[in-house]
Amino acid sequence: MSRTLETNNTCKQEKCLIIKMNIITVVLSFLLLLMSCSNIANHNRHLCVEPLALAVHLDSLSDCTLSVAFSVNDFNWEDCRLTLSVYSEQLYDASEIEAIKADDTIVINDVKNLVFSIEYDDNHYVINGGIEQGGLELISYVGGTFRSVTFDDHPVYILIGEATIPFDYDLVITDCGENPSDAVTTIVKEQKQYLCSLSDYHRDFNPLNTVVRIENGVLKEIIRKWIP
Repeated sequence: MSRTLETNNTCKQEKCLIIKMNIITVVLSFLLLLMSCSNIANHNRHLCVEPLALAVHLDSLSDCTLSVAFSVNDFNWEDCRLTLSVYSEQLYDASEIEAIKADDTIVINDVKNLVFSIEYDDNHYVINGGIEQGGLELISYVGGTFRSVTFDDHPVYILIGEATIPFDYDLVITDCGENPSDAVTTIVKEQKQYLCSLSDYHRDFNPLNTVVRIENGVLKEIIRKWIP
């Protein structure tokens, strides 16, 4: 009788063990299925890569260096003020650019561009055949970012808005010549006479070649460099 009870108990224990093992197997299989579905979902999720938030704000131009556009006619010499257009480069988070793939979207100049091809070479991303084929190009930049570029790797600039900045008569103008071989000119006095003497072609300043330096809300320096 005792042996029979022992045998029955042993059978019950074995059955319980088998049931527990089956339950564990089912749970593990379910977890693996969930992980697989999650991986598939992540793989199929399409990114929409947008530019980083602008670091320049027109209401707080106190101490900064800006890419700008203006002409000689935008100076108000009586009030000592210059009205100019402020621009910013389009920068992107490097981790997002490095993760971009076909069928994702990237926003440049407020335009959504569907990605159908990507080439990468030495921190240089060529999307949809590059600029010459109507596509896009980005190069590695500072601070863990990429910036969109145009021909000759010039940055793509977007217009932020217009601002009027006061200046003093100690305004410094560092200007390139009309030709690449021309010497750089530094003007520390008679700024108006210098600017008004420029040829018509050279009277326009643009964000590709011009930055201004502002200190305590006052325009201190205009720097223009020769570009191709």
